[in-house]
Amino acid sequence: MSWFDDLMKEARERGDFDNLPGAGKKLIIDNDPHTPSEMRMAYKILKDNDLAPDWITQGKALERTQEKIIAAVQKARRVYQEALITAQRAAQPALAADQARAKYERTLAGIGEDIRRFNSEVLTFNLKLPSGIKHRRQLNLQTLLTELLA
Repeated sequence: MSWFDDLMKEARERGDFDNLPGAGKKLIIDNDPHTPSEMRMAYKILKDNDLAPDWITQGKALERTQEKIIAAVQKARRVYQEALITAQRAAQPALAADQARAKYERTLAGIGEDIRRFNSEVLTFNLKLPSGIKHRRQLNLQTLLTELLA
């Protein structure tokens, strides 16, 4: 996520958008100039039936999955750091640290598989997006770990 996405998420969580004029009222987007003319009827049918285009629904699901992956990386890192601290007090500190490292690497391998599946879904999602909509970025485990340590 970009710094802007983070900023918007923080504002949403603080409730900065809760009392805006028109909040809770339906948007009237019948004449949206950004909607391709060949898609207007389909979007109108979806809107009239309180549905959203597939790419919007899938985008929300991807966002939830991404949050879960990031939380899993953070938890794995925290558990590993706690295990290293505990290992220092063990009877055989080097062995305990090696075991903690091995468990951490197995956990990261599992998260890496989750990221691979997520990235595959992101690729499919990006191919569905209408023109003009920003593509979602794929995740990289090493980048997440580097950001976590920063």
